[in-house]
Amino acid sequence: MSWATLRRALDLMLASEEKSLRISFWGGEPLLEFPAVRRAVRYLEDRREPERRIEYSLSTNGLLLDDAKVDFLAAHGVETQLSFDGIRAAQNHRGRGTFDVLDRRLDRIRERHPGFYEGRLQIALTLTVNNLPHLADSIDYFLGKDVREIGIAPDTPAEPAWRPDDIARLDEQVAQVFESSVRHYRRTGRIPLSIFRTRREERAAPRGTRPMCGAVHGRGMTVDVDGEVHGCLMFAGSYQRFRSAPIRDAVDSMRMGNVHDEPGAADRAGYRAAVERSGLFHRKERKYSSYGKCGECEYIDRCTICPMSTAGLPGNRDPDRVPDFPCAFHKVFLRFRDRFPSSPLRTFGDSGPFHDFFAALEERAGPAGLLHMLSRD
Repeated sequence: MSWATLRRALDLMLASEEKSLRISFWGGEPLLEFPAVRRAVRYLEDRREPERRIEYSLSTNGLLLDDAKVDFLAAHGVETQLSFDGIRAAQNHRGRGTFDVLDRRLDRIRERHPGFYEGRLQIALTLTVNNLPHLADSIDYFLGKDVREIGIAPDTPAEPAWRPDDIARLDEQVAQVFESSVRHYRRTGRIPLSIFRTRREERAAPRGTRPMCGAVHGRGMTVDVDGEVHGCLMFAGSYQRFRSAPIRDAVDSMRMGNVHDEPGAADRAGYRAAVERSGLFHRKERKYSSYGKCGECEYIDRCTICPMSTAGLPGNRDPDRVPDFPCAFHKVFLRFRDRFPSSPLRTFGDSGPFHDFFAALEERAGPAGLLHMLSRD
């Protein structure tokens, strides 16, 4: 991405009337263009009004995450998502020979910037058919490294090697992950796996009313390398080609403009109308996989299967067909999440002032101690 395109994207962001803004740097590998990342952060900081808050995040494979870059990310409070699939056997499927590099990198970050390590670093584990046998051991590895935030998501493209009966293997691994997570929670008062936490919006929405993802609203924008503006990074065309004609046509219809257009804004009203017409994001009860119809599933309002995952199904022309692997992932993980020990913290979601306040109390007193204090006071 040229600086001219990046600057126009930043100016579009600054033109927003929102008091709280967030910018995320994605790739590819954004650290290959770290000078542009650094320039963008400084550009925003120089132009930010005192009352406005800007948050930063970055997703990286970590191989270029040297001391100087970590120093900058820590100094500016950049939430850093490290793509790392766990123990050597699991990580070898992502990149052979990279485990030792990332293992040392975690130790180095924790040594130099413990606050950043505890509060701004997240492990992003992508679950695949290949690394599934190592999932439980990988989670134990990260807990042993005292990682505070672990995100797990199924691989978005369709998994051709997945068979419906494989859900039994997934269940076995997640059962082990569940047991080690509960032990960790009882010992530390922390729930490091974000998927085991309950979110506020899940309790508030009536059944069957939530769209499949937040991209329907057009509140966030993705700017591709050529300046094309999209409602989600999954629509960007610089790194993928949509094999399904219906999906390709839907994405084309949902383009929001280009940052180099005059006046260089984004057509949000037209975008939301195109999203509705696409049929990808609404009427979730009509979606289905080999495990059945979404409308008959107890987890319909809690799973977060990406609507664009339908584009990865070879030869698929049905926008309602959901890949089996992410469906199995959510069925198993959400069932175990329902069994997770209750905590006052789960009432406050994953963040915010109430969550932070009670998190500090719970870390000091433990889950049982926090419950005692709340009932007493």
